[in-house]
Amino acid sequence: SRRKVIKSRFVVWCGGEWGYPARPPSSAFDRGSYRHYASEKWWEVSESGTVVIVGGFEAGVDAACALIERGVVSVTIVEANATTMDKKGDPSLMLSGASRRRLERAKASGRLRLLFGWTCVGTRRSGDDDGYLATVVEGNGEGVHGEIILSATEPILLCTGFDPCQSPLGTLVDWSGDSSELGQVTSHGGPIVSEACDESIKTPGFFICGPMLRHSVTVGGDTRKHQSCLLLRRGKTDTAKEVTDERKESVIFCFIYKFRTRLALVAGEILSRLIYEDHCHEKNTSGQEQVEGNKTMIIDEEAHGRLAKVEEMLTLYREKGMLVSDLSCVTCDVSEC
Repeated sequence: SRRKVIKSRFVVWCGGEWGYPARPPSSAFDRGSYRHYASEKWWEVSESGTVVIVGGFEAGVDAACALIERGVVSVTIVEANATTMDKKGDPSLMLSGASRRRLERAKASGRLRLLFGWTCVGTRRSGDDDGYLATVVEGNGEGVHGEIILSATEPILLCTGFDPCQSPLGTLVDWSGDSSELGQVTSHGGPIVSEACDESIKTPGFFICGPMLRHSVTVGGDTRKHQSCLLLRRGKTDTAKEVTDERKESVIFCFIYKFRTRLALVAGEILSRLIYEDHCHEKNTSGQEQVEGNKTMIIDEEAHGRLAKVEEMLTLYREKGMLVSDLSCVTCDVSEC
């Protein structure tokens, strides 16, 4: 195959996550006894089949409802988080209203079983026939409060998310060490990026867009500083934000309607840097001076006009609800959306 190397000062990663399904880290999950939601043709199940799904969030509910609608005789969802069905909070952490309504219709068929608050701790092939077995325990898997074995005619279907750490980004970003357990499948934290413009803190000029985008917002005296050309344009030479040390909240941009609200920030940042590089001079008495550390930047008049157009773009996106720059407002209860 032909390969070509393209050099660029700026790269915006919009590669998504679909190609990097999260796999079980435990040896208790025998290879060949399960398959991931991202695998091909998982929905090709006979009506007389029995299916066990691990993961009860959007993907798991979508799979279960699709199978019920196809006439499959028995479908079971195993979900460790018992609060998935809550109706208040961040939509990234609970079912959407449309999925809840669809799930209710599937439950009314009498062919869907829900095991919320149960954790799958292993899968294997059945020794007696061509079936598959899933071991599930009540609770989060720490200590056995109750154990049952679920049988299926199809490989256990894992709807447990994706692992962006498997992507080609590996050496270009640092990853948050904050990981969580979803049905015993480790979901790594997202790439660590600047709050100002979603730029990798490890590789300047490398920006992240898409569902793997995460931000950790400290609510409570830790001081963090983020500097960007956009903030310099606004005359903010000290961009430190002061917050207190009460708790950390994760801001998750996994849905399109969420991560698209950060796209304009990335575009605006790149445009602003290019404008500054073209029009900032150390000596130009006719321009306006701004001090960044020990360096004096003088912006000429043409730059002001071009930067003003960038600001107009950002203002338009903000007015249309397509730009989120203040992450503190994202952590509120948006269940009404």
